[in-house]
Amino acid sequence: MLILTFLYYGCATESEEVVNRPSGPSPRFIYLEQESITAYFEVTNINEYRRLIPSIFSMPERPICRVAVVDYYKMESPAPYQR
Repeated sequence: MLILTFLYYGCATESEEVVNRPSGPSPRFIYLEQESITAYFEVTNINEYRRLIPSIFSMPERPICRVAVVDYYKMESPAPYQR
């Protein structure tokens, strides 16, 4: 019985949870494939880094900056209306 509990834990129990789309605006594109280049750099200007971090966060031990370039080369337009 315990095994069945773990197998079915988190499964949808009502069909509405699966069938209904989330409320809100529909996406403009569906991204299917991408290529990306990501690089991480150690920060040299600590004062500027500290100024850009919101006050609710503390300064990390090793400040790092992430730079990413992404090319979404295969996209589709979603259906113009929802069911």
